[in-house]
Amino acid sequence: SDLRLVSPSRWLYDMTTESPLTKDKPLYHIPNPINTAFFRPQNRAASRQALGLPADAQVITFVSERLFNSEFKGGAELLKILHLLDERLNRPVHLLMIGKDRLPGTFKHLQCVYTGYVKETEKMMQCYSASNIFFYPTKADNLPNVLIEAGSCETACITFDVGGCREIVLDGQTGYVVAPGNHELFAAQTLALLDNPEMARQFGRAARVHMEQHFGMEVIARQYYQLFSSIVRTPQ
Repeated sequence: SDLRLVSPSRWLYDMTTESPLTKDKPLYHIPNPINTAFFRPQNRAASRQALGLPADAQVITFVSERLFNSEFKGGAELLKILHLLDERLNRPVHLLMIGKDRLPGTFKHLQCVYTGYVKETEKMMQCYSASNIFFYPTKADNLPNVLIEAGSCETACITFDVGGCREIVLDGQTGYVVAPGNHELFAAQTLALLDNPEMARQFGRAARVHMEQHFGMEVIARQYYQLFSSIVRTPQ
């Protein structure tokens, strides 16, 4: 067979090498790309003004589209983390929710801001750029584009160690990667970044470099070119 399998994450690649259905096939690992020339950090003050956020606010952002339709989206995880965080805060923090979902219940310090469904890429970049932290408490995923987009916009990210998330977020360098289900640590790491905005900015800048070096269009195109060239040189 001429079938060749390309996995976007190292996590999925490792699974294909172990599967009896695929382990004997030619297997490759090439990430999904992002146009880092387009997905760039926007002016934070202007982004916050456009979204109706105070210029001096601390902002946590996450995607709330169909968040509670599937347990794998991490909606229940998110609520646990937010309530833990709310108990430890002593100041207002804005939650920028990208999507149509709304959070049940109320908070003492967390203030929800709802964008509704966002289809414009420019507005997505504003949302990422307006944020101090991007949340991704997923329970199942492969190589989530939202983490790549957020990192490309210089936003520090916190995610669970699920699928290929740790390939996008470098723990302690561009954000934090937390063991699945450890809500206490997820909340604690969030509070640590809120208390140290300079570290969050450093993480964001490092995330941008990581996206350019490992997920940029030219980088990925070069990897596919090398793959296709090797196939042409060694036909089956």
